[in-house]
Amino acid sequence: MRLEDVRVGTVLVADGSFTCLPPRARRIVQIDDKAGPFIECADGKHFLDGQTDGADKLVGLKPSISVRAVWKELIPIRDIQTVRLPPGAEILSVAAQGHAIVTDDRRFPLLSLWFRCDPDTPTPTAPRRIQICGTGHPTAPDDTEATFIGTVILDEGKLVFHVFERTAP
Repeated sequence: MRLEDVRVGTVLVADGSFTCLPPRARRIVQIDDKAGPFIECADGKHFLDGQTDGADKLVGLKPSISVRAVWKELIPIRDIQTVRLPPGAEILSVAAQGHAIVTDDRRFPLLSLWFRCDPDTPTPTAPRRIQICGTGHPTAPDDTEATFIGTVILDEGKLVFHVFERTAP
């Protein structure tokens, strides 16, 4: 990528050749009114004009390619719970996949919650509130307070659960 093509908000990925940035660190380009474009690093500001090969091409930094992948989180069947997902994760669907917690002679089914996110995002840190309720049981009092994710049918149709993401308490 050429320095002239870099814009404020561009996400750059470090290649590991920096002492002030860990490998694969993602940084957003910002602008200093006096010194030009920079990214934040362990030493403060890493200015991009000094990061070229002499032909105006950036060295050690490349543009982030926005690749997203689908991941799964197993969740127990509870009225309301907090699930920690990567920041910006998009919840796609929910289903029974045969997973369970087994204690003594009891089997407690787990649901699979699928979500799409950037695989380079840090360890899950964004709390998301999930509500699971049976048919005929109360949900959020207002449609604006919950987003429907899906319906899960268990035990040959004897148990039916509806899953929502709560957007309000």
